[in-house]
Parts: sequence; C-alpha cells; structure tokens
Amino acid sequence: MSLGFALVALAASACDLENEGAAPPEGKLNFPTALSLSPAIPGNGMDDAGVGSAAMSEHLFVVNSNFDLRYNKGSLQAYSLRGIKEQVDLCTPRVSEPPAGCEYDNEGILRIEPMDVHEGEALIDSFGTGIALSSESDPGADHRVFVPIRSQGHLSYTDYQPGTGTDSVLFCGTTGGRKCTVSHQIDDSSVVNDRDIEVPGEPVAVIAGPLTQWDAGADPGANYVLVTHQRGEVSLYVDTEAGEMVLTDTLGTFPSGLTGVMFDPQSQLGYMTGAGKQLTRVGVATETGPGDASLFDGGSLGLDGIGLRGDTRAGVIVPGEGGAPSQALVVTQAPDALLYVDLGPESRTQLAANVKRVVEVGGGASRLVVGTLLGEDGQSREIVAVSCFNGRQIFIIDRDSGTILSVVPNFSGPFEIALDGPRGLLYVADFRSSVVRIVDLRPVLAIEAGLRDEPTSAVMVATLGSPRVLQELQ
Repeated sequence: MSLGFALVALAASACDLENEGAAPPEGKLNFPTALSLSPAIPGNGMDDAGVGSAAMSEHLFVVNSNFDLRYNKGSLQAYSLRGIKEQVDLCTPRVSEPPAGCEYDNEGILRIEPMDVHEGEALIDSFGTGIALSSESDPGADHRVFVPIRSQGHLSYTDYQPGTGTDSVLFCGTTGGRKCTVSHQIDDSSVVNDRDIEVPGEPVAVIAGPLTQWDAGADPGANYVLVTHQRGEVSLYVDTEAGEMVLTDTLGTFPSGLTGVMFDPQSQLGYMTGAGKQLTRVGVATETGPGDASLFDGGSLGLDGIGLRGDTRAGVIVPGEGGAPSQALVVTQAPDALLYVDLGPESRTQLAANVKRVVEVGGGASRLVVGTLLGEDGQSREIVAVSCFNGRQIFIIDRDSGTILSVVPNFSGPFEIALDGPRGLLYVADFRSSVVRIVDLRPVLAIEAGLRDEPTSAVMVATLGSPRVLQELQ
C-alpha cells in the first residue's frame, strides 16, 4: 500500500477526527509524514568538531500525522541536530564495549531516545501532509513553520524562535503549553479575505518565501505561502510585514491529484507534480500591494523522452549557474525513476520539455532531496537522495552524472527525507514504523567520481524513536 493511497483511504473512512482522547506524549513519533531543517546559520558549525565555519542548521522538524488516530492530535516537533550528531559520533560504529548511554536494537543500530534531543513541540490537528518555513534575511531570526492539515482543510503555523533559551523553540498560541490555538490555524475564519474567497479543502503541499521571489517590486517585508490542494486548486496567502495573514487568491484550473510544488527563480513560476506525464505551472502577479497578489495558470509542461504511464510525485528545482537554465529533478512512478528535466527559456512558451536523463530507482518512488555533502577535509559532492516507499530503500545519486552511489536498504516505509549536508547525515521519515531513520552519508565522499560503488557505502546508523509497525501496513 502506497502512503498516498493509505492517507486518502483513512481520511475518507475516519469518522472521529475530533477524538477527545489523550494527547500524544511529548517526544512521541507517530506516523511522520514531513521533515525539514531550520535555516542554516553561517558559522553555526564552529562548535562541531572538524567542520569549521560552515553554515549549519540547528533543528530537525518532524510532522507526525497521527495516522492511526491513536491520539487526539498530531504534532510538530523540533530536535537538536547537534545533539543527534554527538550521539552518532559517540556510539557508532558499535564496539564490543560501547560508551555509557549508547543503546542499540537487535540489528546493532543505535537507538536515540527522542527526549534526549527534543527542543520543542506543538500539537496540531491530525493528517499533516507537508511543511514549509517562511524566509527571513537573517537565518537566526524568528520564522513561521507552516503545515497543511488535509483532514481539516486548513494550515497550521507555528512560530520558531531559535536560541531562545526556553523550554521550547516552537510557540503556537497565547495560552501556553503545546496545543496550537485557533489563532494559529489559517482558514476562512482566521485570515483577512476582502474578496470573499473560499479556502479550498484537502491541502497537500506548501512552499513559502519572500514575495519578491515572484516580483522584485513586491513588498520586501512580505512572505508568500503557496498551497496546493488535492482536487486541483492552488491558494495564495501573503504574510505581511505586520504579521497579518491575507488570503489573496485561489485558482482551480489544475488537474486533480496534485502531490507537490516547487519554485523556479529563473522563470518565476511554480511547478506542480501530480497525475499524468506533465508538470503544471502557476504564477503570481502583484499589483498595488501584497493584498492584491493573484494567481495565474502557467499551462502544462509535458515531459518528452519517457514513456511515463503513472504520475510525477515530487520535484526540486536546481537553478542554473552563470546564466544556464534551471533543471527540475522529478521523481515519478510507473516508471519508478528520477528525471532530469530541462527548464530552458524555450520551455516557458512551449507545451513540452525534454527529459535529459532517466535514473531508475526502487518501487514506490516518493520523495527526494538535493544538496551538498561536505567532508571534514574540504571535500564536497552534490547528491540527490530518493525515497522508495514500496521498495523500502533510499537511493543516493550523484547529481551531476546521475550515477547511483549507494542504495540503503532495510526501511519499513521511507517517505519524506531531509539532508544535513555539513554533518553528513540524512534523515528519513519511516512512516510504517513511526520513527526517523538516520543514514551516514560520509562514506559516499570516498567514492571516486564516476564509478558505481557497492550499494552499502552509505549506511543506516541510528533510529530516532522506537519502531511500532501496524499489522495492516506491513
């Protein structure tokens, strides 16, 4: 059973989404569906031995969907990346007499107790499906973390305040505690909506950033939040400099079954994945102010050069350097593959784009992450990691050549992934087992460029949380 199908089936059949039962225990992972890292702060690596002054993130964010409705809420959690790395370095590889405090499972994999590295949590409604962070000029400043809640049809947002020195770096309302108040739910009743726009249901994916990404003349203090919805709608919110959330437009001209969205800074268009052999495009136009920002349909971009029978699942835009065109790296099913799609200037006016390269991956290809893997001796490598939900594998691919560098097995249901490149670690939301798996990518840097290594070069080294697998999902 694929994760997308499972979420749709349960959302359709569940009749008690207002469960008044117990809240999840703090630090409890329960069917994680989305991951993200906090913004990298320049010089933040000074405290990590051997890394120097690399820009590094402080926190891993985990969205727990509460898929089985075991609790009355889902959650957004923040974990210390530095704390996790310290435990990995201390306890792996396993030796006959490991240091005190190192615990392992039956396979010799380090098990990290979530509360040992837990630094914040907010309770949100069940069935969170994505995550995005607002963008600030100062990476160490406050941010907002947005999570689409598919079951309730709204966005939840949490204020992230790094380096606060309090019990939590996440804040979700004025009443205190972990539970998000209605003031942190974005729906018809909580946003400024002067045009009587109805918020579409079933939000699936979200991206956010400064409004100037779409229009250089826009208010530099305003952020956008762009949300895709399962039935083919897109909604646009503007988070003004004053902190006011404005619903400025919705557009429902896109195919149903949207799965993801990405932004291309060169064409200033959003590209959406979903059903069929295509990417659909959306644009944002600003007029007299942030509240006037509107959406327009950018047309569909077919994918030539591949006999795609299934759909596109997720994508990442890699901007071109030195005037070169952008490239979309897109994960597809049927076939299960990573596509390299040219987004040159001609693609903006044509109805099809060339697929330059196809890299076959494992069954149920679902998500990807692109980034730079850094070594302590100055080595670096651009990589792509692809999660394969049904194949229960992670593929590590050289971004430039398309060479498969490593295949990491033994997952239960790998879905969302996040890369901490400076620390050399990959985080994988293992949906079926309700944990986050941690993969050490540093051995990949020792691979000679252009040569395929043995599929065990990158290795799973740790698990955040204790696995718990539902019989129905095995």
